[in-house]
Amino acid sequence: MCAASTILTHIWNEQQRQSALVAQDAFFNGGGMIFPYLLGLLLVQQFSWGWGFLSMGIVAVVIVGLSMFSRFDFETKSQNDKGAGIEWAPGLVVAGISMFLIIISQISVIIWLPTFLEERFEVSSIVSAGVIAQIYIAALIGSIVSTVVVAKVSIQRFLIVIVSIGCVSIFLFTLVPTIGWATVNAYVFGLAIAALYHSFIAWGLSYIRKPGYAEVTFLYICAGVSGTLTPYVSSKVVENFSISTTFLGCSAAYGAILILMLALNSYSRRRA
Repeated sequence: MCAASTILTHIWNEQQRQSALVAQDAFFNGGGMIFPYLLGLLLVQQFSWGWGFLSMGIVAVVIVGLSMFSRFDFETKSQNDKGAGIEWAPGLVVAGISMFLIIISQISVIIWLPTFLEERFEVSSIVSAGVIAQIYIAALIGSIVSTVVVAKVSIQRFLIVIVSIGCVSIFLFTLVPTIGWATVNAYVFGLAIAALYHSFIAWGLSYIRKPGYAEVTFLYICAGVSGTLTPYVSSKVVENFSISTTFLGCSAAYGAILILMLALNSYSRRRA
């Protein structure tokens, strides 16, 4: 994904880059939904698991074959012109911090929401898992819609809106009175997290004059470290406090991101 984002960064500029990166989220979410469904169809038709692995191998071979006939010489030329260092623009740093907080928050919610619903509403694990499925369905729909929206509005305005929605939806999980309302809120949360990953990458890169692999890698590292730490950090919070407290902390993290974005916007306007 890092290599794909780097390539997209070099091919397109400004608004086109933002749309391309957000569209990458749509394809990623789509693949995550479609392939398990196709694998399920194979298993129902009495095919073995080996056919699923074989299909993945065929796709990988096709991708390698296409890459052999594609030109990536723009990467070398661009990096030679720029140099190997990272351009530490304030927007890039804020985007990195935001990605760290976003990933740790949304993964924490997805990890602990089933247990929270089972304990609060005394529902079965099948019902709670179904709520998580609704989140991913909404995320797939949201990522497709976001690709169109980002082509029409600025990436910063788009992020402020969906981060605000995400902040409120996480908070509402602690207040919903029934499992039905929890499912509705899960749809809202899924829409809010749909395209956050690459939207923040596009937003951070918009502050760089000539973005390259170094800046893209920095943002992916921020997200990767966050994802790695999430199970440990969230489990410690739940162990010492509660799942509700964890959700409130995630909502507060979203609020902190909004404050950082607005502060950066104010700072950028004063410097302009």
